[in-house]
Amino acid sequence: MLTSLIINARKSDQIHTNILESTDQGIYVVQLRNEEKDKWRLCYLNQNMRNMFGIGEQELEKGLKGLLKLVHPDDKKKWMDTYHQLFKNKKSIQRSYRLIQPVTGKMIYIDESIKLREKNDEIELYHYISDISTEKTLTALLQSTNEELKNLGQINKAIIENKSLHEIGKIFLDTIGPPFSIVSSRLYTLNQSNHELTTVCENFEKGIFSKIEKRIGVKAASIIPKLTESNYLFQLIQKRETIITTDEKEIIKIVDAHADSAIIKPFVKWAVKLTKLKTFAIIPLCAGNKIVGLVTLASTQKFSDQDIESIHRYTEHIAGGLIKKILEQDIKTAEKKLASNQQLLLTSEEMGKIGSWEVNFVDMEDWSKNTTLWSDESYRIFGYEPQSVEVSYPFFLEHVHPEDVHLVSGNFQALFIPGSQHEVEYRIILKNGDVKNIHGKFYIVFNEKNRPLKMVGMSQDITARKKMEKALEAHNHILKEEVERQTRELKIANQSLDAFNHSISHDIKTPLRAMDLYLDLLKENIPAQDDNHEYVVQIGNCANEMKLMISTLMELAKFEKIELKKETVNMRSMINGCIHSLIAETTNSKVTFNVLQTPDIRADENLVKHILANLISNAIKYSSKKEHPIIEIAGYSDGAFTTYYIKDNGAGFDPKLANKLYKPFSRLHNDSEFEGNGAGLSIAERIITRHGGTIWAETEKGKGATFYFKLPN
Repeated sequence: MLTSLIINARKSDQIHTNILESTDQGIYVVQLRNEEKDKWRLCYLNQNMRNMFGIGEQELEKGLKGLLKLVHPDDKKKWMDTYHQLFKNKKSIQRSYRLIQPVTGKMIYIDESIKLREKNDEIELYHYISDISTEKTLTALLQSTNEELKNLGQINKAIIENKSLHEIGKIFLDTIGPPFSIVSSRLYTLNQSNHELTTVCENFEKGIFSKIEKRIGVKAASIIPKLTESNYLFQLIQKRETIITTDEKEIIKIVDAHADSAIIKPFVKWAVKLTKLKTFAIIPLCAGNKIVGLVTLASTQKFSDQDIESIHRYTEHIAGGLIKKILEQDIKTAEKKLASNQQLLLTSEEMGKIGSWEVNFVDMEDWSKNTTLWSDESYRIFGYEPQSVEVSYPFFLEHVHPEDVHLVSGNFQALFIPGSQHEVEYRIILKNGDVKNIHGKFYIVFNEKNRPLKMVGMSQDITARKKMEKALEAHNHILKEEVERQTRELKIANQSLDAFNHSISHDIKTPLRAMDLYLDLLKENIPAQDDNHEYVVQIGNCANEMKLMISTLMELAKFEKIELKKETVNMRSMINGCIHSLIAETTNSKVTFNVLQTPDIRADENLVKHILANLISNAIKYSSKKEHPIIEIAGYSDGAFTTYYIKDNGAGFDPKLANKLYKPFSRLHNDSEFEGNGAGLSIAERIITRHGGTIWAETEKGKGATFYFKLPN
């Protein structure tokens, strides 16, 4: 009808214009000579059309191309295709598309009807348009609401059916994901004591996170934030409010705190850019003033106010059900732990023979009126099956040994001091006549006004311990007598040994001196060319060797008896002094010494000097045949001990013979190779042992040796 009115009204431009302007629809007319759009002419737009499209007179001059620029990019092809269909069928056509207003940038939905009119060699297209944005919005809102109600219904059903916390949370994360373009969502429970988060369930968009996982080498699901008071995430959730941010810097800051890992932190900004996160949400689940759980959501969609309201509805709706399940789970865990602890307590009491008890005060004057409770082990200690008799304070006193009643009765008022604990040992007599020793410990529980409420204590059967103490006391007495006897015998033996040493040093040396005198006379009376002269020389050598052995034994005995005088020893200074003295005494001046770190030690300075002189002297002697002898000396401390080593690049020795190193007169090389009597290492080993240390060697024949010794700090 409207088309016929317009056609008839063409006779009068004014009437025609009035009709076009009076309709509620937007109208524009296009004239064209062929289907090429550059030949099209936009000849008319009514005011409603201008208002709807948000364009003015200047757009009219741009023609159809100007209108095409306003069409949503995703709808332009469809917009143009309708014209090809119109020309092909020569019939009116209906189309819908989205339009971007040039000034406001607002997107509106357009429903448009196009009617074609042919006139001579021209074609006129009449476009009747309506703004259906409100209808679209309402339809979308209705669909969203229906979807939301459906999702909430699924969550409700899971809660009503008493599904597990994981199942309810999974339904929640699965249903909330698609409508809000969620790429990462997690449900945690929060431990109140240590702020530790435990993942209940999670949902990740695998495709998006695979690049991140490959880059950082860590699975996204394994990243669980650690909350501390300085942690930004912890500070946010302490507000107990749902936090939804669309600010990129804030998202990066939250994700950085959420990651809380040295591995992941450097990649946070890159990861946020890669996943194109637009929104991050933190939803605390609160029970009263305590946070029992947490939901985190990351979305590639920037939430509108409507989205945020919807998110609030979801979280508020699910929070109650989840909190109920979390608390139920906590209660079950606590019940299991309590049952386990109770069983552990019963087992511990039985194994340790410790019974617990309490007396609830009803009458402070007449204790028989107070109620008494015993644990199972308390009954067993007193010779009864648990709960087989009625217990009371008088019942307890009946079993206390008459000589010990005064220890557990009397004026208890003097003991009623808040915060104090009391211990007592006493004996009890069982109904079969056996006597047990008991160690008792108790304290008083007071109310806020310091009025005593009850007495709580424990009784431990220490009968076996008392028997062991008596047996140990008797054994110690016998041991003491044995030690005193052996000490006396050792003293006598030492005195005999001292007398023997004195005999060696004086009595045996006298005949040796006489032998030297007679050997000198024989040498004078027997010519050198006489065969017997060689025998005289050998006898002299044997006498000298015997004198050396006697001197060595005396020296060993001397070091055994010297009293240790410990003081701080400057090891570097002592090592340098030993090196200087030993180099002056030897003809081998080619030795290179490398003295590294040598920490000081508390020890007997003179004896430590003897150790160093012996070990450094050996290192010089056994490396003397090397072209470039090198000796390295160093030390290090490990807390309890300080260890030193002297390393050379000399002859070394066979490691299989190492057990002979510290035996007097035991040598690993013969005199033709290196001189010595083998006593030096024996003396060094005894000095080190007397200090509480040890000595050992590492070697390879022909490649040098390293001697270590360590002394306690």
